[in-house]
Amino acid sequence: MRMTGGVRMLPGGIAGALQRAGIGPDDGTLDVMAFETILAEFGPDLLSRVAASFRAEAQGALDALDTAVAARDAVAAGQQCHFIKGSALYLALGRLSGLCERLEGEARSGECPGPDAAASLRAEVIHGLDALIALGLLTDR
Repeated sequence: MRMTGGVRMLPGGIAGALQRAGIGPDDGTLDVMAFETILAEFGPDLLSRVAASFRAEAQGALDALDTAVAARDAVAAGQQCHFIKGSALYLALGRLSGLCERLEGEARSGECPGPDAAASLRAEVIHGLDALIALGLLTDR
């Protein structure tokens, strides 16, 4: 595989790379069409930097979400969901951005996410990072 600006030229394309990583290309983890558009517009170098920034900051956001959930602080929980959603949208992580959107909406209406929702969000972040690794944007979680 050849490297181009941090993103591998993927045999079998994006769908093939996801499948090799055990991620169904149609399971919603990655919005493939949006990813292709973003990649074409901004290039692999910028996407790699955004992915690295997301990886570096996601743990702190998830920890802050856990703290907000424990304190039943819907405003703080919503802020963390909004932060994660922004990065997820930029990286075309469809399922993650959708989950964040739902939890942020609930928080906006005063309903603080519970521990199960926070755990689901954490698992989805990990799944999204795995997709970014499969695409060559990251080398590890």
